[in-house]
Amino acid sequence: MTCTFTNTADDLIVVGKVTHPAGGINFDFTANWGDFSLNDGDLEVQTLTPDNYTITEADPGPDDALTYLECGVFGPGVDDISTVEGNLDARSVICPW
Repeated sequence: MTCTFTNTADDLIVVGKVTHPAGGINFDFTANWGDFSLNDGDLEVQTLTPDNYTITEADPGPDDALTYLECGVFGPGVDDISTVEGNLDARSVICPW
């Protein structure tokens, strides 16, 4: 799964992983800022300057299937959030903010 983000201001990008059932481990990602691995419930938080960013999750294998993807667009207010659901058939989603 690949997500492409257009960041237009100094901001945060947060990548989280949730598995069902709980307890999944070692999900590998690559991103413009480097590779990282997440377990169930983990977050990767990066403060980034304006630019385009791509995050790709490696295929976890036959025992795990992606069933839902959500991109959150936060701000400018504390309670101001909108979401974009990913097209799982396309295996990618673009989340501009």
